[in-house]
Amino acid sequence: MIITAMHHPDLLAKRKDLGLDENEDVVALCRLGCKPRALQDVLLLAAHMPEFYPPISAPTLRKLARDLRDVLQRMTKTTPSLTLPFARDLADGSIAIEPVPTGGDLHVSPELTADLSRKADAYDGLARLCAKRMIPTRAQFKMLAYLWPVFYVEERTGRPHYEKVANLLGFVEIVKNEKQLMKGLVAAKSTLPPVVFWMKQSLPFIENVAFYL
Repeated sequence: MIITAMHHPDLLAKRKDLGLDENEDVVALCRLGCKPRALQDVLLLAAHMPEFYPPISAPTLRKLARDLRDVLQRMTKTTPSLTLPFARDLADGSIAIEPVPTGGDLHVSPELTADLSRKADAYDGLARLCAKRMIPTRAQFKMLAYLWPVFYVEERTGRPHYEKVANLLGFVEIVKNEKQLMKGLVAAKSTLPPVVFWMKQSLPFIENVAFYL
């Protein structure tokens, strides 16, 4: 869900250059393994992502799955349609046989059926993960978003470098000192490991997005 929320248009619009390429903390961390654009992006995500993380829950996701299956069933029942061969005259005088759905724009293709069925299955799967508390809630993620740069720096350099990260967080108006980051990281790993897991899982994706944008 974290990666899904990253595609929110309003969040993408907040991507900007913080002008930190020459910052001494950024330079030092990049020498140790961080990527400059990814480091900048993870700072921006820490500041803005909580606004766009969806308020998901197991009941909401199950209802989405049921709604999709119900709509698909109603569509095929209301406007049954087949794909049949039809002859079409070509400019050179020959005739082409091509498949045309009898329902026109109301035709529910096998591809659409399969796609909506996959989405319904995916929502059911997410619901099961939510029920097992394996996906962070909006409140949990909002509480720990400021640690995202710490996770990134720790993953890429082998150490959290609290002081440097605390300095950089100030550029996105997150005020945390070294001690607060240290205590927050320890608490997150011990009390909310699923949230930490998902935040770390997103790091390679963030690096890929930073490379292409």
